[in-house]
This record gives sequence, C-alpha cells and structure tokens, in this order.
Amino acid sequence: MTKENNSDSETAESLLLFHVSPVQDFISQARSTRDLWSGSYLISWLTTNALVSLTNHLRDETCIIFPDLQKQPLYHSIKEKKGDVPKLKPEALIPNCPNTFVAVVPAGFSPKEIKETVSRGFGESWKNIAGRCFADLNELCPMNEQQTKLWNSQISSFWQISCEFLPMHDIATTLDLVAKIPAQHQSALHLARKLAPKLEKRTDLAGLFEDINKPAWAWGAHFQLLKHRFEARRNTRNFAAWNNLEPGFDKDSLSGKEEAVADKVWLENSVQIPEVGFRFRKRDQLAAPNIIKRVWDRLVLSLFRAWPAFHG
Repeated sequence: MTKENNSDSETAESLLLFHVSPVQDFISQARSTRDLWSGSYLISWLTTNALVSLTNHLRDETCIIFPDLQKQPLYHSIKEKKGDVPKLKPEALIPNCPNTFVAVVPAGFSPKEIKETVSRGFGESWKNIAGRCFADLNELCPMNEQQTKLWNSQISSFWQISCEFLPMHDIATTLDLVAKIPAQHQSALHLARKLAPKLEKRTDLAGLFEDINKPAWAWGAHFQLLKHRFEARRNTRNFAAWNNLEPGFDKDSLSGKEEAVADKVWLENSVQIPEVGFRFRKRDQLAAPNIIKRVWDRLVLSLFRAWPAFHG
C-alpha cells in the first residue's frame, strides 16, 4: 500500500465520494431510444468497473454505502466473470448504476492509492471498449491519420473523474464542522447527541444507543461535510483543457464541442460496415464518444451473447 506521512486519511477511516462527468449532456445527445439506452448503459458499465476495481482492492464489498450492490446485477456479472468475458443476464442490461458512489475506505489506504485504483478500473474499461470499436470500424472503413489523432485525443480526455475524501472525525468534531456549513446551521444532530444518553437509561430502549460514541453514528453528518467539500471543489471550475489537435474540422453535430471524427466523407463510406453502417446518418458528423455510443452494443456487448437483440 502507498504510504504518505502525517495523512489523516490513512490513520482513520475515510468516506470516499466518486463522481464522473459529463453525464446528462452525453446521454441527451441521442437520435433514437437506442442511443439513450446506450449512453446510459455505457456510463453504468464504466462506473461498475470502477466499483469492482475498488472492492477487489479492498477485498470488501461491505465498504460500499451507495449504491446497494445487492441491487446491482451488472456488478455481480462483471465481478464473477470468468476470463475477460462476463456472462450478462437480461436483468444486467438495465443501466441502474449511477455515475457516483460512496464508500468507506479503511484506515491504512492513502487517497492517492484509492483514486488510482478506481480511475484505473474506469479508464481501462473505457479504453478497451474504444479500442475494439476503433479496430472494427477502421478495418472496414479506414480513418486517416488526422482522424486517428482526434480519436485518440478524445478518448483520453473525454471523462472527468473526481474523488473526494473526508477522514471520519469523532462525533463532537464532526458536529462542530457541520454547524459551520451555512445550509446546516439548524441541523438537529447536536440535539440528538444530547438526547440519546438520556433515552438510553430507559429500559425499553436499552442497547439502541450503544454506538453513540462511534464516528459512524454521525455518518449523515460526515456525508454532508463530504458533499460540501465536493461541491466546493467543483465550483473551482477545475477541468482538463480541451486539446484541439487539428483546426478546421467540423464540430460534432450533437455536442457542438468536439471535432468530428466521422466527417462527411467517412459517413458516405460507412454504409458498407456490416451490422452498424445503417446507424450512421450522413448529416450527423460525430466525435469519438458519440460514435462509440452508436455502435458499442454491436461491436462489444454482442461478444457476451447476453441479449438476442444484439444478434438481430
């Protein structure tokens, strides 16, 4: 394990908030119901791989607070896969894993180590999907050198991953910190803290407050602090600069941001691509992320033989 001296996050349990973006814009850039499902399921797939990477690293599934892993069939399909191919059941094709999750990180694990772990799980899955899509499309409808550079640049910089950590303090310190958040100045947690010892003396409530002195008792307060820290960090507008490698390219017809890899010439020739050529429209010039959204179910998910619809 990576060690960093004098790190509060290593000497105590920490809450982790994982978040990936863009989400709403990516999903909404759709021309069909299939596109809506594909974008949503792709995000669920990638986030689930980050979850699997974290639980494998920590060797503990109970560390995940949200979402409920028992209600995530896709998680269990990927977790229990044999080799590189998971066996997807029909219920695992529902994109119900959100783009964020919350976990408890045990003492002894550095934030840097954990962030690298979840980022690797997410990023490797994304690169594998992008690589397979590019290889199949490029074989039948080749892209030129400039298009290939654009593809690689967009794949490496599209997703923005954020990981926020908060060491779990003792309850008194936590409640003091929560009271300093403007939106939380009327929190009733401190009243519950005062009331609990008195209620514990009642015989009919014996044992209900035995964990009152443990930090986890105020996990809701810890989460408020974590969310406040996360939102404050996002408000700095920190982001990776967009790398425009080739000036003069048309923009993606759906996003209006990225340069179009699938330009008019490529789209004219794309009709010859088996099984997926019909999914491209001549007027829809697309960047790499939206190209993948159009075809990854055929070129990647179909390998798992999970759904009859993938085969025709």
